[in-house]
Amino acid sequence: TELGRAMTSDTATTLTQMMERVVTEGTGRGAAVPGVRVAGKTGTATGTGEFPNPWFIGFAPLEDPSIAIAVFIEGTAVSGESASGGSSAAPIASELIQLWLSS
Repeated sequence: TELGRAMTSDTATTLTQMMERVVTEGTGRGAAVPGVRVAGKTGTATGTGEFPNPWFIGFAPLEDPSIAIAVFIEGTAVSGESASGGSSAAPIASELIQLWLSS
């Protein structure tokens, strides 16, 4: 049973286009997969300690998604003070998407 819609089809299309641009032109370029249209969003959350928590969410392939993904990295001294979603989490998402699509 459908309970409702979170947004209109037009809004979903616009959001998807914006998320694709994050990967093709923005901070999520590390999530790109050759030959695959990926949509995503990067972010860096404030952690409980002194290190940021980088994250990336996304889906692929854009035309007919078969994977939705969320990568969250708990900030530590290993990830460092300058870790970001684009530099740390997006490349992990790219690898996981590639593995999923190749299986």
